[in-house]
Amino acid sequence: MGFDKLLNAANTKGNKKDIAAIKSLAPYPLEIYDEKLKEKLLNVRTYQAKYGLAEGGVKFLLAVMSSPHYSLKDKGYFSKDILRYQEPIMRFLFNECDVRNFGTSYDIPVFYIMGEQDFTTPYIAAKEYFEEITAPQKAFFSFSDAGHFVMMDNKTEFYRVLLKEIKPLIYER
Repeated sequence: MGFDKLLNAANTKGNKKDIAAIKSLAPYPLEIYDEKLKEKLLNVRTYQAKYGLAEGGVKFLLAVMSSPHYSLKDKGYFSKDILRYQEPIMRFLFNECDVRNFGTSYDIPVFYIMGEQDFTTPYIAAKEYFEEITAPQKAFFSFSDAGHFVMMDNKTEFYRVLLKEIKPLIYER
């Protein structure tokens, strides 16, 4: 979905050089996470940032570096090659994980907080899967003005949802 949205954005702008470069990344994504897919992910992310479809690294890094919740050591990880530290989870997500293998019936509450402009973990796919879920409690919160980093794109509303919407549901039990 994110790739298609990116190609559409480049077509809308009429940037032939970008259109050709983006098309050269197809097929996308690949089925297996390896160096080839990692390179494609980085290229797609660069173009997504250019077209406003994903956070560029600067905004994300500034948020991390100014956060009181990360230690100096944590901040060091972010300032280095962040993908290297994400390697195990990326390999798991692409090579071993299919969320549908976990089923759709949960014995615990399920809450989704999504940015509608998220083209990394697409809002539409998340919403479709959420509708299939059964759980003792469930709620889907979405923000039209947020992307993948909803907690940074709309901090005030994100914290309001956590504290005013989800927290009372959890403590009701």
